[in-house]
Amino acid sequence: MILDLTTMTLQAVLAGAVAANQPEVHVGYMVYDKDGQKTKPAIYRAALNNTTDVTILPAPPSGYVYEVISLSIYNKDTASVTVTVKTDTGTERIVTKVTLLTLETLGYAAGEWFALDANGNRKEVTSSTFSSLTVTGNATVGGTLGVTGLLSVGAGGINLTSAAGTSYIVATHVTTVAGYAADPAVTATITKIGNRIFITIPTFTGTSDAVTKAFADNLAAAYRPAAAHEFNITAIDNGGTAVAGVCRIATDGAVTFYPTPAAGNWTAANAATVSQASTHYV
Repeated sequence: MILDLTTMTLQAVLAGAVAANQPEVHVGYMVYDKDGQKTKPAIYRAALNNTTDVTILPAPPSGYVYEVISLSIYNKDTASVTVTVKTDTGTERIVTKVTLLTLETLGYAAGEWFALDANGNRKEVTSSTFSSLTVTGNATVGGTLGVTGLLSVGAGGINLTSAAGTSYIVATHVTTVAGYAADPAVTATITKIGNRIFITIPTFTGTSDAVTKAFADNLAAAYRPAAAHEFNITAIDNGGTAVAGVCRIATDGAVTFYPTPAAGNWTAANAATVSQASTHYV
């Protein structure tokens, strides 16, 4: 952002009167002399004054140019403010207009405008296109989120709710299967659309040392069936061949595996395997 006229000032103004405290402004700028050479960086400070225009960087002297390299407007007020930044040569031209919540900051650096929340975290825009976007905490989308590439989700999962109140949740259940000499780790994937739950349990295997096989941790309450649910699986018991088995998901979220349709016991020795299986229930 350049000021290259002796009549051009950088100004800021509020849309209304503050509740208690005026926003505070810092503008860092570089001075170029008549030969276009940088002389030295400088800073200009100001406080805004309600609906009165305030010069936050004066016009440069004749033959000199000011380059704004950084700018911050800190909303020190106890309420939100709407601030307009503009240039004025006798004719005003708006640069940007932003509403800041209390204790938020409008910033400018490296040719880019941005806002910081009260904790100093950068606020993202409500509508834009990103080549890459990483969210390390929680993200709330109040409008439409369009993804044309890959959306990777960690253990926290996705929880979406439509305007009609229908929810769409993607989550995982990370646990081990008890009943082995070394209990294998599994990550079940769960999708919940409305009140219907879809679950996929990956293949697991190991050396059996018990006659039962079950998840060490029950499913979370949100993913438990209203009535006990059974579905077919493919099992290998005692290192033998693949046969039909059954998996039961109880109303308390307990998940138990059996090597026969009649829910018989496993052999407490040799290899015991359950192949990947999927089911759905309400």
